[in-house]
Amino acid sequence: MRGYVDRFLRVVPSWRPGCELPSRERLLALQGRELAAVHERFDALARASRALPELRDLLGILQEVAGHGGTA
Repeated sequence: MRGYVDRFLRVVPSWRPGCELPSRERLLALQGRELAAVHERFDALARASRALPELRDLLGILQEVAGHGGTA
């Protein structure tokens, strides 16, 4: 699952200036329920919109679920 999140951080579109990726350490710290929640919420958002959500959306999910994120 960590690889899933890491891969999406590398391919998720980022159209907003100043939107920064979270550190690798923060991503690797995701475990258990937090990691599963990030995966489920991002997947649900992608399926609902039928498109790959933007980086700011993923950062918002990380912030809400695990208290992680960059500048959104």
